[in-house]
Order: sequence, then C-alpha cells, then structure tokens
Amino acid sequence: MKLLKILIISLALFFFQNCFEIIHYIKKNSDNSLTMQWVFSIATPLTKGDNKKENFGDKIKTSESDAKSKLSGIVENLKTEAFSNEMETGVKISFHVKDIKKLNKATEAETNEPFPLVPKFIQEKNQMILSFKPENKEKKAAKDNAPKEKNSPAKDESMPQDAPPGDDPMMTQIVGQVMSSASYKLMLQGFEVKSVYVIGKKSTKKINLDKMDLGQTTLIKIPFMTLLTMEPEGYDVVVQY
Repeated sequence: MKLLKILIISLALFFFQNCFEIIHYIKKNSDNSLTMQWVFSIATPLTKGDNKKENFGDKIKTSESDAKSKLSGIVENLKTEAFSNEMETGVKISFHVKDIKKLNKATEAETNEPFPLVPKFIQEKNQMILSFKPENKEKKAAKDNAPKEKNSPAKDESMPQDAPPGDDPMMTQIVGQVMSSASYKLMLQGFEVKSVYVIGKKSTKKINLDKMDLGQTTLIKIPFMTLLTMEPEGYDVVVQY
C-alpha cells in the first residue's frame, strides 16, 4: 500500500510541475493610491474532460462573484476576466484603490480565504501583510459531510487504511515536493522593499524570504503550499518597506 502511494505521488510530481501559478501585482502610485492585479492560472490540459472542464468553470465563476461581493464599495474599476488558451486557463482580477485604509475592510472580509486577494497595510510600521491559511474548516466539513454517491463502495473497516502523509516523514517530503511546484509570485512596484519574512500563526517562527529587484519592480517568490505544510494553521508574509 505504501509503495503504491509513493508511486502515485511521484507520478503527480512528474506531471504537475509548474502547472499552477498565481501572480499578484501591486503598484503604489505617486498619489499614494494602489493598482492591483491578481492572476490565477493552471495548465489547460489539466482542465480537459467534461467533468474537469465543468468543475473548473464553476470555480472561475465563483471566484469572480466572490471578488465582486467582497471588494464592492472598497475598490474602483473592478474587473474580472476568465481566459483560456492552449497553454493556460484561469482568471484575472484587477482594480484600483484610492484609500489604502479601506483595504483593511476587505482583509476582514477575507478572514476565511486561503489566498490574499488584497493585503493589509500597517502604515505606521511601513508593512504590507499577506495572510495565507488552510482551507476553511467549515467548508471542508461541509464537503466531508456531503452525501456520498450511491454507487460509491463502502469502506471496509477490516482492511488497513493508509496513514496520512504527516505520519510518514518520507511521504511528507514527497507531498512537500509536489506542493512546491505551485507558484505564487508577488510583484511590487513603487515600494522600496527592505526585507520580506514569514511569521507562522501558531509557531510564530520567522523565516526570511529572498527578494529580487528587477528595475523598478521587486519580485518575491512565495512557496505558499510548502509553507502550509510547515505551518498548518497558516502564516503571514510581511513585506517591510
């Protein structure tokens, strides 16, 4: 059973490298307003098939409606756009923020979301904070308690069940490698970034992240899924500028 599990995850590692990406662009303008764009994309071949295409299409529609409901009245020029080509499929969300202070209302509305569509700013400390969390427990419970399909075979409690990956160091390492293929790129313009670090919500452990200055843009690569395996309760990425 363990050998089969290792084989499946290894195949996933081989086929799913670089298939999942989030690009988060934040520009601070001369009038202290912000221009933001958030792009989620996945390899188009992974959305093929009637069921996969329908499910992914539903997720795109949900992300668009969620963005509009949470950011309405807080941002201006809010635009959502689904896209698909031979290589990538995903959604783009862009908007303009006149008053940075209003963004804190948006972050409060996002308390149960795993990805930070908008950051929180602590202006007196010159900090930008992006919070990453595991899947909402209430949503997960709803999935777990959802009625099973009639044709689904019942579990045989007499048969040994696989232990969760966290119980096996080898499996934890492999799962971490699979998750590390997911990419979250934060691109900042108009900020003089001094340092970037991660703070675990439960452990309070601090981990420094590298930044790359590309002309007037600073690129920060966040291994967000790998960090979630290290910090299961979630973590904050703090940008000091």
